[in-house]
Amino acid sequence: MVNLLQNETNAAAEKLQAGVDVSSYQGKPASWASEAGSISWAAVKITELEPGGTRYVNPYAAADWDWLASKKKGRIAYLFGHPSVSAASTVNFFITQLDALGLRDADGVALDLEVNDGLSASKVATWGADVQSE
Repeated sequence: MVNLLQNETNAAAEKLQAGVDVSSYQGKPASWASEAGSISWAAVKITELEPGGTRYVNPYAAADWDWLASKKKGRIAYLFGHPSVSAASTVNFFITQLDALGLRDADGVALDLEVNDGLSASKVATWGADVQSE
């Protein structure tokens, strides 16, 4: 039984595709690409609309997005979400920036939800659903 489980675990691991999450912290692709190793995709932070109204755009998003396309790597664009900020405003800001970068049929989009901004779990969940519906 143990060998069977080990074989299933190894088979599942072999199907995984390596990827990374990149934002301005990592810098331009020249700074992170070699360290990332053999990846097949990357998630790129595009925007963050902060509770105080600050609109952050990853200054390296275009370079990351273009590099991934040139290397035929999978691309996932993501917004960093703050549930105390309007879901509609958050999504509109993200889409404006994403439209400038260009979205292909094979690209993905995602919500990075790491903070609750002091809201309850149910309010954060509702906000996440509102982002999705936008």
